Amino acid sequence: MAGELNKQEQIELSKEEFCRLIKDCQSSMYRLAKSILLNQHDAEDAVCSAICKAYIGRNTIRKISSFKSWVLKIVSNEAYTILRNKKKVVYMETALEDNADAYESETPYDVWEAVQKLDEKYRALIVLYYYEDFSIKHISEILSMPQNTVKTRLSRGRNKLKKELMNQEDL
Repeated sequence: MAGELNKQEQIELSKEEFCRLIKDCQSSMYRLAKSILLNQHDAEDAVCSAICKAYIGRNTIRKISSFKSWVLKIVSNEAYTILRNKKKVVYMETALEDNADAYESETPYDVWEAVQKLDEKYRALIVLYYYEDFSIKHISEILSMPQNTVKTRLSRGRNKLKKELMNQEDL
């Protein structure tokens, strides 16, 4: 009976519906991956891999309304896997030379540049909260961390971002 309940709760996404949903959140996927990896090519790899995994598991999702959170969780996991596997330092110059059109159209360059200079543990949170308008609860689910940790890191990230922006003004 529990198996029947789970089948009833799950939805079946057609290929067309899946593609439409992916297209709707594609820029968010890329933005999150790039905020974690700081590299255009690695971010594209993470998004591509996440799309493949999401497609394979597309019929495990229970609600269409949670699709974006679900797929961003997969992107986050893929990006962190790539980051762990690289085991090398990514220099900020490399990250800053790759400016995505998505960022330029939504945020002044100096703010995005300051976000990219934040530690990795703050970048993803800032992007998800301010650029993607996710709640603390959703970010907690996407990044698999307690809500209080999300709140603390957001606060610290904001403070570091503020200091960085003030340093840019002094230049």
